[in-house]
Amino acid sequence: ILCLLQDDQIVGIIELSRQPPDAERNPPPYPIPMFYKEVMCEAKGMGMPVAWVTNLLIDDNYRGLGYGKLLMFAVEGLARKWELRSIYLHTQADSVSGVVPQSLYFGMGYKPVESSKSLEQYSWMGPEHMNINGLCIVEGVPLLFLKKDLCSD
Repeated sequence: ILCLLQDDQIVGIIELSRQPPDAERNPPPYPIPMFYKEVMCEAKGMGMPVAWVTNLLIDDNYRGLGYGKLLMFAVEGLARKWELRSIYLHTQADSVSGVVPQSLYFGMGYKPVESSKSLEQYSWMGPEHMNINGLCIVEGVPLLFLKKDLCSD
């Protein structure tokens, strides 16, 4: 967990961990040993655990000032230091409440992760959601599953 402070006040926080690249689950709220994550990835044919961003939170008084982007750059740098090639995250799929985080992530080069699953299962959300790449439901919440490649060969 990284904290951004200004004048001894927490302006924002962000969490980066290594997790299985599974669009249909959120990382657990407790630590799991890397060995178990690797076994889970192998059992599901997912490769190795990847960099995963959770809990980017900015104090209401500091929103819109670039602190979210600063924290994202920090975790991207940390992921590179860990020699990880890409970074994943979930964000709100809603076109109203999700507009700010989606704008941040898309503006920083994050792309939806294509799913082989049919989007028909999301028809209950309305036709505007039927063509959204990266859409998934996690614990009953519609989210976008995004990825950014950190290095290119």
